[in-house]
Amino acid sequence: MGKFYTYFCTVFVAIGSYLFGYDSGCIQTLLAQPKFVIYFHDLQGALLGAVISSYAGGAAVGCIIAGWGADWLGRRRTIHVGSLVALIGTAIQTGSVTVGMFICGRIIAGIAIGMLYSAIPTYMSELAPPSTRGWIVGFHAISLSIGYFVSSAVGAGTYWIKHSDAQWRVPLALQMPPAVILIVGLFWLPFSPRWLLEQGRDAEAYDTVKKLHYDGVDEHFFRAEFHQMKEQIAYEKANCITDWKTFVTVPHIRKRLVVALFIQCGVQLTGVNCINYYQTAIYKSLGQSSYNQILITLGYGIWGAWSTGVCAFYIDRWGRVKTIMASSAGLTVVFTCITILFAKGVNPPYDNPGAKKAVVAFIFIFCGVYATGFNGTWPAYSTEVFSQAMRARGTSIGAFASFVVQLVLIQITPVAFQNIGYRFYILFAVFNAAMCVIAWLWMPETKGLTLEEINALFGEVVVVSMQDELSLSDPASNENAEKTGGEMEKGVSGEADKGQLTLHENIGSR
Repeated sequence: MGKFYTYFCTVFVAIGSYLFGYDSGCIQTLLAQPKFVIYFHDLQGALLGAVISSYAGGAAVGCIIAGWGADWLGRRRTIHVGSLVALIGTAIQTGSVTVGMFICGRIIAGIAIGMLYSAIPTYMSELAPPSTRGWIVGFHAISLSIGYFVSSAVGAGTYWIKHSDAQWRVPLALQMPPAVILIVGLFWLPFSPRWLLEQGRDAEAYDTVKKLHYDGVDEHFFRAEFHQMKEQIAYEKANCITDWKTFVTVPHIRKRLVVALFIQCGVQLTGVNCINYYQTAIYKSLGQSSYNQILITLGYGIWGAWSTGVCAFYIDRWGRVKTIMASSAGLTVVFTCITILFAKGVNPPYDNPGAKKAVVAFIFIFCGVYATGFNGTWPAYSTEVFSQAMRARGTSIGAFASFVVQLVLIQITPVAFQNIGYRFYILFAVFNAAMCVIAWLWMPETKGLTLEEINALFGEVVVVSMQDELSLSDPASNENAEKTGGEMEKGVSGEADKGQLTLHENIGSR
């Protein structure tokens, strides 16, 4: 099966990512739907912030649940549970009759999305070969962007339902069919092979790696890859303390966590969700009609999905760090220009129509620069920096922190716009400039390395080198590798290799 099976699993599980993107786009088009505005009495200020940020609050809780569940239940089952919870939350939002009920549905849906947001990139990264891991995990962001675009298109269509609450209930309800498809289809997807090895299910893990990475040509590669996984996980189980406190007490694990926190929180500090969630309010302040607000948002969604695809496709060539640096620098310029346009062309006494159009143009430039640099990068980087023993929990902590920052920013954004106006954009210009410098000084490049070899970048032991495995020319060694593979295919765990570990502590510096 090989690549086709890997891509199929990636695309299917990314339905969960689509749900996140759809809801992100759905809420901001709802805010421009006249029937929604009338039904909930024109939400403003702190209450508007609560409606939007309640989702992020629930997601933060969901991330922590996923950190525990992905290790105990497995990555696939955690995604399964998250899909079920998403279905419940969506149903409550669709049937809401009060603001409180709507917020309750948002919180439940947020818990689900937090679980999916944390578990899906982890699952994808553990299915992917090293050469295309950025592209495969980047599909999480592509699917998210597609969901954002589709929700904008649906909002544009239902806008014309003028005399019914279906104008805003239908877009919410359309989240349910993909959730049902994901719930049913997950039964046929494989478990993560690395998680299977952690559970001692070696033969099943071997079969899974073979299905994912063997195209009928180079059998040596997937056997070498499996051997590296197996021995690294055995070493970590024997030598590593894996409780939650080690994220603080063990220096090299703490460094991994700080790097993950930087990228996860840094994504929020780019200003992306303040633009995404409140762009209809921005367009309204620029004099755009309700329908034009939705149409502009639709165009934004199309452009974002395309730009994300570019990032995911090229990230394995460009590298993670250079891409983040270039995007951060570009976003610094974008927010500086937006600030100047508001100060000298939009705000009284100027009210310049050309400046208003330029602001919309720069929001689209923001979308392209952000999506091309960050959207395909953060899901890959924030999962691959952790060792197998700590990946699920480390990713969940990073995602939790991301949603906490998002919650705070979303809650304060409408208040900030009311009180300091365009000056709020200066904050994001400063943050992006700082991120560019920090990424240059401190982020190690992970492009092209296996998940096991990334350990060396943080000063940890890599038990088996893929380079050494693939360059073996000793016939006896090759015969032993074939024997190991044959034993695994018969369901034998290959315990004959146990204890024969080769230490390579400096792979990352080659």
